Amino acid sequence: MDDLDRQILDILRRDARTPYTEIASQVGTSEGTVRNRVERLTEDGVIERFTVSTRTGNIKAMIEVSVKVDVDTTEITDR
Repeated sequence: MDDLDRQILDILRRDARTPYTEIASQVGTSEGTVRNRVERLTEDGVIERFTVSTRTGNIKAMIEVSVKVDVDTTEITDR
């Protein structure tokens, strides 16, 4: 891995959806070179995956609750 690979990885770490043409422009090389480098880095296991980061916090599940207001609660109150 050389300096060009490191520059490409730095850009992808900030935004994995950055188009190869934009990366190429930023690092001063061709889109084909960036494409080949990313493919090689992926095949070599340097890049394990591309992921999405969200701002949802620690939400594990969403639950929908319905509440009826016309329910007779007399039986529950008696207990």
